[in-house]
Amino acid sequence: MVAKLLVALSNSDDVRTVIDPMCGIGDMLLQFNSTSNPVTSISGIEIDPLIFDELKIRMATSRSKNLIVGNAFDNSIIKKMLPEGYDLVITNPPYVRYQTVNQFEKQYSSALGMKEIQANLIQSLQHFTTVGEHDKQLLKLIIRNISGFSDLAVPSWILCSLLVKDGGRLAIVVPETWLNRDYAQIVKYLLLQWFQIEYIVEDANSSWFSPAQVKTILLVAKRIPAKNSITTWHKEHFKYIQLYKNAQSDNSLVGNIFPKSNYPEKEFIRIIEDKISNNANWQSRNIQIIDFANELLSAIETKKWYKELHNEAGNTDRTPKRLKPSSNLLEWCDDDKTKFSQFLDLGVSVSQGLRTGANNFFYLMAKDEGNGLITAYPNPITGVRPFLIEKRFFRDIIRKQSELPDKFALSSSDSVSVVLSAQKYALPEDIAYTVKFNKEFKGMYQEVPEPLANYIRIVSRLKNGFRPNDNLIPELSAVKTNVRVWNKNKPEIIPRFWYMLPEFSKRHYPDLFIPRVNGGSVKTRMNSNCKYLIDANFSTIWISDSNSIYDNFALLALLNSTWAVIAMEEYGTVMGGGALKLEATQLKQIPFPNLDIMSIKKLSKLGEKLSVATLTSCDVISSIDVVIISALGFTSNIHHKLDELRQIKENLLKKRISKWTTLL
Repeated sequence: MVAKLLVALSNSDDVRTVIDPMCGIGDMLLQFNSTSNPVTSISGIEIDPLIFDELKIRMATSRSKNLIVGNAFDNSIIKKMLPEGYDLVITNPPYVRYQTVNQFEKQYSSALGMKEIQANLIQSLQHFTTVGEHDKQLLKLIIRNISGFSDLAVPSWILCSLLVKDGGRLAIVVPETWLNRDYAQIVKYLLLQWFQIEYIVEDANSSWFSPAQVKTILLVAKRIPAKNSITTWHKEHFKYIQLYKNAQSDNSLVGNIFPKSNYPEKEFIRIIEDKISNNANWQSRNIQIIDFANELLSAIETKKWYKELHNEAGNTDRTPKRLKPSSNLLEWCDDDKTKFSQFLDLGVSVSQGLRTGANNFFYLMAKDEGNGLITAYPNPITGVRPFLIEKRFFRDIIRKQSELPDKFALSSSDSVSVVLSAQKYALPEDIAYTVKFNKEFKGMYQEVPEPLANYIRIVSRLKNGFRPNDNLIPELSAVKTNVRVWNKNKPEIIPRFWYMLPEFSKRHYPDLFIPRVNGGSVKTRMNSNCKYLIDANFSTIWISDSNSIYDNFALLALLNSTWAVIAMEEYGTVMGGGALKLEATQLKQIPFPNLDIMSIKKLSKLGEKLSVATLTSCDVISSIDVVIISALGFTSNIHHKLDELRQIKENLLKKRISKWTTLL
């Protein structure tokens, strides 16, 4: 069904040559496998030999097929592709995360590592005539700057872009999560340089693929002569369409809209061109490409690769921040002169909380026994019984949302979890080990008492799972980095051991924090007096610039405003079950209205009230919203704008959460 709509969106009537370089069993190509279709060349490449056998069977009746088994990034395969490019490149590329690339390489003998893929892509520039010499130099820089955190979709996009001839089209399936990733920005930049986006269609109810985990996006773009800058777009626009599950029939994503049509996808293309929307089935809006480009520019202008491309190493000017073109807040503001700031502009840093690499060992439950003592309760899987120990070996930590109170700020009794804090302590045998290398190390570590030493020794012999090939806990990839062996070339540096977490920093003791996964409306909480360590289940926020005009209370108010909650809904990622995932990188992109000093002082006072309030304190939130609405210049119709803002929030929340009940 997805293939049908994607082909219809790609204006396939004019296509003579088509390729899917990662074609699987050929769902995309089968749409062209008929005698009535004018396509003269159908090409498909598939890496898996077993899937390729099925592909050949499904495409057996095609008279114009060119099917190849192999890796699309292999130079021998690239040389079999048309140097002049294709009318249509259509695919659902592999979104194999960098963490699993090694497994992918083991699974397929023809799989390649990222470095080899990059080298082959650079070499392929000599094969394709779809780009000029200047663009080839640009592409070399882009390819060399592919992030080490990228998945295989990034080089896939680059290859697919090379395969499209001038005037041809790129039609691609994209998970919504991928479009928000930092490492995908380089591809979006390339897209805006070489292509004019025509359609972006969103799977509004995450119903196109099963099991439904994230939204899917269909993107169609037409190849154009390369632009000098992504900011030279004028009034060109693309259609942004949210397609709901109600529109779907058994064999078409839009079949219920046109139940009597033999080709409902074509009917759908016709009516969306007439700017018709239907609340039950779809919503459509025109988005100017320049807005899309400006939003991207504000996110990438400080990136090393962007400065290298434009020789702007010394340029510190930042592009004014903008709302994303698809934002509901853009229409609500009704004013393109409103200026915005992001966290960086406010002197605020955003990151992720503490990641230990072995929570089953480092985290324990605790009961305060008074006099500086606690009873520590290890995870039952360790087999270690509770033991009495001095509290100084541990720090209080907020691990998960179930430990949070029903209020906007933490108090001194909200945590029952602790984390081992042994940076200055060591086992007796490890102290002896250090002194053996350098006598001056004596006294630099204090001995851990026997109950804790016993716990560390037992866990050091445990595996992190029950399979034979599971690693011992000290050998886990994120744990063994704690180890620092003695180096004879630097004899003055003391060794460290696996049970010693790195020193805690401000990102671990933040001013505020937000759950990375949110079931209901997003709530930002204050870490009062920065008392608690915060786990990596949360994004952490703190004022990092001493000259910031915001204090903790003003930030607490701002981040719990209806404006901020709406922006978080729009910049976050909807996951399975209707949960909203909010990563630090997404929070960094959120634009906040520029507020004057008096408005910020008002927010600070309201933030103080919020810090002692429960999560249901709507009156304080309303007062916060009024401050922001007034600062935006709305003076005569504040309560009307407030109602509109609340309605936007409720609609987004309802859409995110209620849709999952319809899918069950």
